[in-house]
Amino acid sequence: MENRFFSVKELIQAWARIYNMYGQSHIDILGGEPFLYPNFVEFISEVSTMHTVNINTNLSCAVDGLVEKCNPSRVKVIPTFHPVFARMDDFLDKAEEFVEQAKDIGCELVLPVDTVIAKECKVGVESRVVSGDIEPDWEGLDI
Repeated sequence: MENRFFSVKELIQAWARIYNMYGQSHIDILGGEPFLYPNFVEFISEVSTMHTVNINTNLSCAVDGLVEKCNPSRVKVIPTFHPVFARMDDFLDKAEEFVEQAKDIGCELVLPVDTVIAKECKVGVESRVVSGDIEPDWEGLDI
């Protein structure tokens, strides 16, 4: 089975139809890494002229162009650290680079400072919030 991605034009047409019928919406993009999708920055640039957008990203992909092409009052980037997929140092380096790009155009990026940890990812399991390293035998759920 082949993956099929909607083109930016098709996505914009769909969101324009929603805008024309109901007015501005708020779009939360989460689950998976959105910057892996072809022409994602172009899509966000276009759709954010009609709607406000939050983007959850682990910063594992380049976010080049987003800062320059999007209105910071309409697009928020929410970086999340996933210790299974990245080292904290790499994540923080990418986040700091993104913060510097954002500052250049007057945009502020707020980074989380703590991590929710648990022994396993399951409803009702004991969890704690820590600042800093994740303890052995615990896993980071997200930040």
